[in-house]
Amino acid sequence: MIQRQAFSWKLHRGHVQDYIDIHAQIPSELVALYRDAGIREIVCYLNGDDLLMTLVYDNEIYTDDAKIRVNQSEISRQWLASLQHTADANHKRVEFRPVFVMEDHHGEGS
Repeated sequence: MIQRQAFSWKLHRGHVQDYIDIHAQIPSELVALYRDAGIREIVCYLNGDDLLMTLVYDNEIYTDDAKIRVNQSEISRQWLASLQHTADANHKRVEFRPVFVMEDHHGEGS
């Protein structure tokens, strides 16, 4: 079953461009790891130093075990370490829950 999550947090004002630059060079191994773990889509939105990230995944594949494998992988650890300096440690990550989803179902109905 497809699941969605959204998170927000703040970036250090002086490191917003670093965050953008780092995301312009996402390692293909990391993308493959995410896809193999059942993650279908990740989208990051910026508004100044406010960051919103959405995640779409298949919860039959992206299980607790898959999350552990992703988080313990060397490529994921390196990726998170490269981003660590961009997050504002004084602000906590906020998780949102979906209340409405309109999906695109091409070819269904008339």
